[in-house]
Amino acid sequence: MRRLVVLVAGVAIVSCSTDTSTSSDTLTPTTTSIGGASATLPDSPTTSSAGASTTVAAATTTSTPTTTAVPSATTTRPAPTTEVAAVVIGAQGDGFWLPLGYWDGSEWVQMGEEGESRPLEFPAATGDPVRVTGLDFVPAATSLGASGEACFDGRIGFAVGVDVPVPQPPGFGYSGIGVVGEWEIQPRPARQVGLEIEEYRQIGARFANGLGVDGTLGEVVQVVRSDLDGDGMEEVLVTFEHTE
Repeated sequence: MRRLVVLVAGVAIVSCSTDTSTSSDTLTPTTTSIGGASATLPDSPTTSSAGASTTVAAATTTSTPTTTAVPSATTTRPAPTTEVAAVVIGAQGDGFWLPLGYWDGSEWVQMGEEGESRPLEFPAATGDPVRVTGLDFVPAATSLGASGEACFDGRIGFAVGVDVPVPQPPGFGYSGIGVVGEWEIQPRPARQVGLEIEEYRQIGARFANGLGVDGTLGEVVQVVRSDLDGDGMEEVLVTFEHTE
């Protein structure tokens, strides 16, 4: 039996855009079980013959069934790294990549803006190694370049010497993500799948309705499948969007 956990993701976590969209930091997991089909064969074949009728008394045999115990499979999730890892996001062009946040060794720390309670300091510097990846290209290794303005509000980011594809919706134009460190950042494959599954649209609509937004206005604009935490179960990330 293959299970899928469906997580509804907001349009964007951080942006340099003035567009208005529906988003939330709350993910609601939904487990969908896909069962297999089974067929029962008859206990014995049926035989028909013409001519004289002969009755044969069948012997009855009773056997004791044998039970074999099959141990259940146990999957141990890998422990999260205790290494500090800073994360930047960016797109094609000569602009600087925006600091998104960092893993401090025990939890995720989201970057903030002036006037917010979230931190502004970023644990990365020019020359640090960075590995960049995305849904449309293989990971590439480089290092952080000079710093400069990465957002119209004055936030500073880094130059990243990796060409990434032209950004496509959803979101606000980011198509690459970089993690400052030399370790593998995409140990399991991630792939985009079709948008036509009705269940995904219904989940997105319910999520929007729960936020007080009319879910009938939105649509599924991206679906990504991957085993995010390495427990052997694939997660499905659904982006449900309506922008005015």
